[in-house]
Amino acid sequence: MVVPALVARLPVGINAIAVVLLVHRLTGSFVDAGIVDAGLAVGAVLISPGQGRLVDRFGQPRVLIPSALISSAALVGLDIAVHRHVGVAALTVLAAIGGGALPPMSASMRALWVVLIPEPDRLDIAFALEAVLTEVYFIGGPLITALIVAVASPSAAVLTAAGLTIAGTIAFATSHTSRVWRGVATKHTLAGPLAGPGVRTLVLSTVPTGMAFGTLEVAMPALATRHGDPAAAGLLLAAFCAGSLIGGVIYGARSWRLPLARRYLILYVGFAVGLAPLILAGAIPVMVVLIAVAGLMLAPMTACEFALIEDVAPPGTTTEAFSWIFTANMVGWAVGAALAGALVASSGLRTALLIPPCGVAAGFLLVLAWRRTLAPLPSALARRGAGSAAVAAAVPGGLAGPAAGAAGPAAGAAGPAASAAGPAAGAAGPARRARAVSSRVSIPSFLAAGLVVAAALLGYRPRGGRFDPNRRPRRR
Repeated sequence: MVVPALVARLPVGINAIAVVLLVHRLTGSFVDAGIVDAGLAVGAVLISPGQGRLVDRFGQPRVLIPSALISSAALVGLDIAVHRHVGVAALTVLAAIGGGALPPMSASMRALWVVLIPEPDRLDIAFALEAVLTEVYFIGGPLITALIVAVASPSAAVLTAAGLTIAGTIAFATSHTSRVWRGVATKHTLAGPLAGPGVRTLVLSTVPTGMAFGTLEVAMPALATRHGDPAAAGLLLAAFCAGSLIGGVIYGARSWRLPLARRYLILYVGFAVGLAPLILAGAIPVMVVLIAVAGLMLAPMTACEFALIEDVAPPGTTTEAFSWIFTANMVGWAVGAALAGALVASSGLRTALLIPPCGVAAGFLLVLAWRRTLAPLPSALARRGAGSAAVAAAVPGGLAGPAAGAAGPAAGAAGPAASAAGPAAGAAGPARRARAVSSRVSIPSFLAAGLVVAAALLGYRPRGGRFDPNRRPRRR
């Protein structure tokens, strides 16, 4: 399950760069490339929540496989259209279809973890693993793109992304767990998961937090370019992902007794504090260290957010709820990128770097103000009781005695959720497998993250004189 899901999500890290390079190479215009690339993001923002709702209603295979075929066909069509010098408007429409129809693999995988891991305490491991895998495909996608472009062409990278989408999605959606998973049968409303106050809190707080990521996507290339070494932008962003990856591995390697909502707020504060020193960096090696440290809190905070969604999403809307979080993050990303670009040009890089800590702080204040909405819904509590009872019943020696008896009413109240969890909850095996996967990921993750930071620090050679982060480019 984990490997096919990762393969299907690699195109998220491939498409944006590959499409920009493809359009620019054949048109010679970064303006056209930027417009077409924006189509990918706009399509994803507009279509993702609807895909999540369809998955909740009709199951995963019926939605994921057609989505993969449509997305891949649009990307292949985009490649053909670019080579035939079709207009930018048509290219943007194809990119929007390709980005929008990309299967909601992350949301679908997170919905399955509740079934795969019936033991509530072990969901932290699963969601931490999800957060780590997010960093893996955000690091791995651009690396794969660079390799393919160097060996072949941007066109080959786009076609590779299309192939990975189909292969990974079919392997994932035809697995037994994905085929038998069903959303909880319930009366659907127009608002969907947004009818839940807790989901609204998380979605609204994600928008200003997402501004931090959009800002960094602009600010790091600006820093590297003004140092005379644009290629260093990749190292800076990779260091941020590497820090997040390390934080996710550490977070998932231990058990936490602190209540989930309180833990989320503490990690939120840590993320904001970690981003604040970025304004002090005047050299690329210093920024590598600071941005890696800032990233340490990202994956743990993301894992908490995933778990909170499971607690506060109304029954039968989990996949769509995860999709709304993605949409909110993309909206914040777009606003942050646009604002950072304007500030870099007008007020200097240091001013733009105020956006990440301020945006995250704003998100924290929203969560703090509405923290009472993050209390688990009765359906989530019933699901936990059913999962704990199933795990206890699977333990040899009859540990399920009084505990299972006490959990009986809760398990009954879980209704469809408990029955859906039943087949996969037959033993603690899935939980052990999640811990085993987490431990196998840990050592390579630490090594990869360490190599990224070490390469940035040891391999970087500054070009030119001393850098002033507030210096504006000279007009010619």
